[in-house]
Amino acid sequence: MKNLIYTLAIIFSLATFTTAQNVDIVSLSYTKLAEQDVSEINFKILLPKQFKNKKTTIINGLEYHFVNSFFHRLPVEYQFDARLHEIQYTLGINQQFNDQWGIRIMARPTIASNFKHSLSTDDFFMQGSAIVHKAVGNDKIGLGTAYTNGFGEPKLIPLVMYKHKTSHWNIDVLAPVKLNAMYVTGNIMFGMKAEFEGNQYHMQLNEQVSEHIEKVDAIKFSRLNVGPTFGWKTNEGGRIEFSAGMAFNRIFKVVGLENNEKDFDLESGLFFKTGFYFGK
Repeated sequence: MKNLIYTLAIIFSLATFTTAQNVDIVSLSYTKLAEQDVSEINFKILLPKQFKNKKTTIINGLEYHFVNSFFHRLPVEYQFDARLHEIQYTLGINQQFNDQWGIRIMARPTIASNFKHSLSTDDFFMQGSAIVHKAVGNDKIGLGTAYTNGFGEPKLIPLVMYKHKTSHWNIDVLAPVKLNAMYVTGNIMFGMKAEFEGNQYHMQLNEQVSEHIEKVDAIKFSRLNVGPTFGWKTNEGGRIEFSAGMAFNRIFKVVGLENNEKDFDLESGLFFKTGFYFGK
């Protein structure tokens, strides 16, 4: 745990120094997957710094995700005590070539583990993305690619971006990762969200012996949350949101040291989410 605290302190110090403490986005959310006894906490801070030329923006960010999981509900031979942690640092650049064209490149080194013992190289994953985008009136469109653990294991995926923002509508699409469509009137906002969330976590459970997998090495967990969202603005730049809906495509796999996998994919079920967001 001391290594975790030191790592967080170093990463956050670097991010704060680089961006001169210009906080743009802060969020804290809690999600409950009711039928599978899973609860999640997510904290994120994003710190962009725009250069004087107004065309170059350096992006720093730090995210912590905690999953309190349902491993006690697995078959007896797979039951174990584990809490999943993810720490992700984002370093990126958004470069505008002119009023229309630009490119955004992001690197996301990630630690994903149960932190049962000290950190090792198996706890680290490198994720990243690159998108070329173009402004078209009130819209922004883009194409790119990403290497991500967001679907439960490392994958190279294509990206399609679409953004639309007016005085009432805010539509943000990054297919196949997320789709957010919100309508704003006064301090009230409502709409629909669909978001893929997931990761591959290194499990420090060498003492765990299983009838099917000799030793547990990793957990792959992902889900697609889809549902309506309601919120209101608390002040200039702050808002509270509530979401509820269905979690689809719940993938849950236990991986052995020889990469043999045991699937415990879950049925769709209800989720509930509440969060506070500032600066978006």
